[in-house]
Formats: sequence, C-alpha cells, structure tokens
Amino acid sequence: MAYHRISSFGSNDSGYESGIVEVFDEPPRPAVNNRDLARDMARQRQNMLAEELSRLDAEEYQHDMLEHMLHMDVRSTLTISAPRFS
Repeated sequence: MAYHRISSFGSNDSGYESGIVEVFDEPPRPAVNNRDLARDMARQRQNMLAEELSRLDAEEYQHDMLEHMLHMDVRSTLTISAPRFS
C-alpha cells in the first residue's frame, strides 16, 4: 500500500482533513519473459500459416473432386447414350 500526502491548501471541503490519502497500487503483473513471448508469437504465426495452408489445400482438393465428378459424368453420359449393337 502506498500513502501520498496531499496538502489541503487551507481548505477543509476536500474531505481529507488529515491530508493523507490512501492509494492502492495496481497488483503486480507477472514479469514478461522475452523467450516466452517470442515462443508464443511464433506459435501463433505457425497456427495462422497452418490454417491458411489447410484452407488452400481444401480449395484445391475441392477443385480436383469437382473436375473428377464432371469427368465421370461425361464418361457415364457417353456410355449411356452410345448405341448398342446386339
């Protein structure tokens, strides 16, 4: 706890007759370790890159699946519409 003396400038309407005000300091914050901070930032960057690569891979896979489906559709349509000679 910290105490700071405040002068009343000869006036008692400030509410502080003693001239001492109790000021509570903020709770101490944990010390920032640069190594931990760098590791956390690298992990966050790695996660962002992994998400981006996963999204790109999913788009490419979806494109390949669509091309394959269209190819198979064309082949099966040609097979069905081809005349049969018995």
